[in-house]
Amino acid sequence: VGREVLNFLIREGFTPDLGARNLRSTVERQVGRALLSWIGQSEDEDAGDRFSRTLILRENRAARQLEASRVAEQVRSEALRAALSNPRQAAA
Repeated sequence: VGREVLNFLIREGFTPDLGARNLRSTVERQVGRALLSWIGQSEDEDAGDRFSRTLILRENRAARQLEASRVAEQVRSEALRAALSNPRQAAA
């Protein structure tokens, strides 16, 4: 988990009057909400590489929530794309 996400969770889960008492429920709520749309997607189960199934959490400041995106949807180098599309050739 990146520093941006940790800072967000601390900001949302800590209050001066209650301290960090709400931190656990904030983590469960925010991370759960971000991952909810990815649960049970069959394309994840069929993916041949772990990068296609790996998610990144990022803060959406405007919405005050976390959002998940796939590593595979991030900008990748041509060499990495080639290795992921044909891992047997890349290993040779």
